[in-house]
Amino acid sequence: MLQHDTIAAISTPAGSGGIGIIRISGADALPILKKLFRTSKAVEEISSHTITYGHIVYDGRTLDEVLVSVMRAPNTYTREDVVEINCHGGLLPVSQVLRAVLECGARQADPGEFTKRAFLNGRIGLSQAEAVIDIINANNTTALNIAQSQLRGTLSRELETASDKLIELLARIEVSIDYPEHDEAIVNIQTVSAEASHLISKLSKLAGSYEAGRNMREGIRTLILGRPNVGKSSLLNYLLQDDRAIVTDIPGTTRDLLSESVNIGGVPLVLTDTAGYRQTDDIVERIGVERGLEQLTAAQLVLLVLDGSTELSPEDKEILAQSQGKRLLVIINKTDLAQKLDLLNLNIILPELAADDIIPMSLKTGDCADKLETRIAEIFNLGELSADNGVIITNMRHEQALKTAISALKSAVISCESSMPEDIIAIELMAAASAIGEITGKTISEDMVDRIFSEFCLGK
Repeated sequence: MLQHDTIAAISTPAGSGGIGIIRISGADALPILKKLFRTSKAVEEISSHTITYGHIVYDGRTLDEVLVSVMRAPNTYTREDVVEINCHGGLLPVSQVLRAVLECGARQADPGEFTKRAFLNGRIGLSQAEAVIDIINANNTTALNIAQSQLRGTLSRELETASDKLIELLARIEVSIDYPEHDEAIVNIQTVSAEASHLISKLSKLAGSYEAGRNMREGIRTLILGRPNVGKSSLLNYLLQDDRAIVTDIPGTTRDLLSESVNIGGVPLVLTDTAGYRQTDDIVERIGVERGLEQLTAAQLVLLVLDGSTELSPEDKEILAQSQGKRLLVIINKTDLAQKLDLLNLNIILPELAADDIIPMSLKTGDCADKLETRIAEIFNLGELSADNGVIITNMRHEQALKTAISALKSAVISCESSMPEDIIAIELMAAASAIGEITGKTISEDMVDRIFSEFCLGK
């Protein structure tokens, strides 16, 4: 990326809409606007952070009637001059205006380049920049709140506090190295050990929030299993409150995986309906069954649907055996019919299955369906997860960096307790500080920065 280029991109989704926005950022943003914008006053006279009505005219042709936002540096998203041209929505108007902007001297922005410039120009930290994409991709309120909290800098401030403490500890170590004749050097090492232990506790708590945070951001990977006609697709439709899957009395209706996202009691689930498990000569259906079983490895929750009006079949028993070791809820469907399924057989196959994890219900009448939703909320306990309850991380990169910092701090504590040379302790503290800097952006490589922002959409 040529950081000093003036960049431009469409910042609204492709397709028809009320408004389409072209964003321009860089030193030539206002000169480019001057070439294109026709309004009642000169571009130089437009006040910052105001909206002005006019027309975009290029090569003697009026391209669109627009509203233009002018925002002068440094009080902008990128800390550069920024112009946003609000066109009529639709592929043709915005593409024509963008083409004119590019021909007047701007360069097409790379994915995430506006936010990247905000980071490089010191407006936001790297973890705040990463929170932007989390806000865009949030599919539930809690995930949105966590991302907004990180954008406000809660994670950055927490890590800056830890980083400042490490710098202070390093300074004390330097005193010990430079002035070994002073008795205070021994006290400093004891203090370093105590402070490092305190940081280990704080960073461990932060790293420990990752699993719940990731589940909230990405959703719990949930697999619906069962043999044909037990009610798997009916369960999917019930949870979605929509007729998403085809439901018939014909075995083998579902041939392929069908995935949808839903929020159950504050818990986001990514539901995957599978082909009914059975031995079949139908090659397409057999592939669907195999694909369903392949999903078991990655599944965080398995909803196994059994038909309560029949005894356990060999297929049921095989699915139960395949599900061992997974977080499992067994739904005994069709309680509106005479029951033949013996729950004791379930406990023989899966003795670790808790009584609360066996949920009798009728998907036809909706009877006891609320018990399933309640149990899911109890298992994952994400309903109370909130940025108000403390800083939460949702990014695997952050978790790994925190673990590296914790490991280095533990080594520093051991070195302190073993009376190792001060320069060894300093190296371990610097390693911890460097790991934290990989989250805030202070010590991260340029290649990693490029990789992070490549995941952003164009125009952001």
